[in-house]
Amino acid sequence: MAFEVVFTEEALEDYFKILNYLKSNWTNREIENFQTEVMDIVELISLFPEFGKKSIKVEYARSIMIKPYYKVYYEQIKDTIFILSIFDTRQNPEQNLYQ
Repeated sequence: MAFEVVFTEEALEDYFKILNYLKSNWTNREIENFQTEVMDIVELISLFPEFGKKSIKVEYARSIMIKPYYKVYYEQIKDTIFILSIFDTRQNPEQNLYQ
C-alpha cells in the first residue's frame, strides 16, 4: 500500500531553489534528471517509508540521498509521508535542521 505524500512549504521552497540554480548552471537534461530522481525517491518513500536513514538530530525524520548533492528529509505520520526538506549537501551543514 502506498502512503500519501505531502510536500511541506519548506520542502517546496527548497525544491524550487534547486531548480532555479540548475536552470542557471546546468542543461535541461540535468534538470529533468533531477526532477525524475526526486519523483522516484518520493515514490520509493511512499511504498517503503522506513527505507531512509534515521536522522541524528531529529528523532522523527529520515533521509534519502539523491545523487551526491541532495538529501530528501521526511517523516511519517500515520498514513501520510511529509517531505520536510531537500537539502543541498554542499551548503553549510549547520543550516541542515534534520541531519
